[in-house]
Amino acid sequence: MNVSAHVAELLRAAWEATDKGQAEAARTLSLSAWEAFRWVTLPQMLRTARPVFQSTIVNLIQWTSVVGYVTITDLTRVINTTASRTMQPLLTTIIGMLIYLALSYLVFGLFALTDRKKGSAEK
Repeated sequence: MNVSAHVAELLRAAWEATDKGQAEAARTLSLSAWEAFRWVTLPQMLRTARPVFQSTIVNLIQWTSVVGYVTITDLTRVINTTASRTMQPLLTTIIGMLIYLALSYLVFGLFALTDRKKGSAEK
């Protein structure tokens, strides 16, 4: 709930940061209020909010055990079980940390990939 409130406030701030004159200009060009929002305000909003949203998603993955939802069982429980079976707690903990980092970099890479595709589409 904390992250969803943070994202909601992030989107509200991005909405407030958009130029209202452009939405008004879209309305004078006979776009409905929804169309003006969808085609003019929303893209600007998302462009403004994207860097902080990216950071929020990466932090969410790092701070919580979101990996547990992806892999069904909680990663830390698997690490502890594996460590007790192999009697190598340091190695299994390091591997678990690497899995968390890999997931974070995967999300970061997906955002970077969308940036690259968007940058080539705008040229």
